[in-house]
Amino acid sequence: MIWDVGRGLQPAPARQAPTHMSTIRTIFRAARRHPYRCGVATVAFIAIVTATWVRLGPIPGELLDVSDAASTVVVDRQGVPLYEALSGDGTRSIRLEANRLPPMLAAATVAAEDRRFYTHTGIDPIAIFRAVRRNIAEHQIVEGGSTITQQTAKLLLARKSPAR
Repeated sequence: MIWDVGRGLQPAPARQAPTHMSTIRTIFRAARRHPYRCGVATVAFIAIVTATWVRLGPIPGELLDVSDAASTVVVDRQGVPLYEALSGDGTRSIRLEANRLPPMLAAATVAAEDRRFYTHTGIDPIAIFRAVRRNIAEHQIVEGGSTITQQTAKLLLARKSPAR
């Protein structure tokens, strides 16, 4: 309501819906007034688009092929093998199906390794920030911020290029 001296209390005039061009002008005006905020918003937008692309992108089939999976080999600094872990029957590896793992093992792994596993998209910014803060405070690397998803990706990629 608007108070009009001659007519008393009057309803406010109806506002026109913003046009496409006025919305664009408002965005550019805000960008000129707050360039830092605009830069942060742009970086955040690019990070979200990249994370979405990575999250929704297909997994190459050759990464999931386990037909030639080698056993774990522990090596020293010069690359000389020290120990090779074999299965109980002496073979190089044994394939485990996810549905044969005990549910308590999966729950314990999630609890110990990545407690926000079910709430993030594969990258946990809270854990990364916490790890960076602790590492800076200690002046050395004392904590990592990787998730189960990132650790799995690292293992799958190491399978592709084992010399790493």
